Amino acid sequence: IMNHIVRRQLCFVLFIVCISLFYAESPNKIKQCKHGTFILSDYDVDISEHMRMYGEWAEGELNLFLSLIKPGDIVVDAGANIGAFTVPLAKKVGPNGRVHSFEP
Repeated sequence: IMNHIVRRQLCFVLFIVCISLFYAESPNKIKQCKHGTFILSDYDVDISEHMRMYGEWAEGELNLFLSLIKPGDIVVDAGANIGAFTVPLAKKVGPNGRVHSFEP
């Protein structure tokens, strides 16, 4: 199990490095926010801008959603945008749960 955890962490670090190199000259910026690491777009004047300024998005709604799910649940995040709810929901359901998110 420990080997699997280390491997996942290394994959995540490699992913962040690759994304950082790819987006270095783009309007998208990687930012550590309250609930995780996100790619925020300079073109998004709503969610990305709010997360850039305050480190979170719709905290009241998110807290409601988090209170309704438990580890191991399967959750659908329809209209996920940049994943402001997806990331904390995935942390809550844990490795035995699933979050299916999509942005139409």
